[in-house]
Amino acid sequence: RTVIVVSRGGVGQRDIELKLNEVIMLDEVLGRYAKGIVFSIRVEDIDEEFCQTIEAMVNKHKGNTSITLVVEDTAKDLSLRMMAEKKVDIRTMLQELKKIEKIRKIEIEK
Repeated sequence: RTVIVVSRGGVGQRDIELKLNEVIMLDEVLGRYAKGIVFSIRVEDIDEEFCQTIEAMVNKHKGNTSITLVVEDTAKDLSLRMMAEKKVDIRTMLQELKKIEKIRKIEIEK
């Protein structure tokens, strides 16, 4: 569906025309255009509870967005990126990840 908006007047007595190809709700933008979630944790913060929590979340919030875990070893200045085989629902997974204090950073891949 195309929406066309025309405005008269403006700069240098010229007509200004604005054509919109699509209008979508703001809450739909994240699910439609985000390719993945990347979150980081320090290697020393990984324990059995963290692994079980992440595994349960991935299984619970199935969707079509990729998820990548970055494990950081700040003492050795190293990091390891690991992409999950399963995909998640971006909205619910983001909400759950924000609750985990051990997670240092959460990014959205575009």
